[in-house]
Amino acid sequence: MIILGMAVTNTAFSKIVVVLFLSSLALFIVRLTFENESLLHAFMDSFGLFSVIAFIVVVINYFRNRSDHNENQ
Repeated sequence: MIILGMAVTNTAFSKIVVVLFLSSLALFIVRLTFENESLLHAFMDSFGLFSVIAFIVVVINYFRNRSDHNENQ
């Protein structure tokens, strides 16, 4: 619901990906602790391929922009 609201209000894609990653992380922890699933099974069920790829792209872009900003100062 939060992600849909962020998409409708035209929030930055990076913020949407971070919220998606945090919700998947919370689901992963719940599956490990309360449902006693194996580590790999809980990870595969909690994180989709899209969310992992999108999070990696956002992190790479963040560090690239940060290094470009530091070089310009």
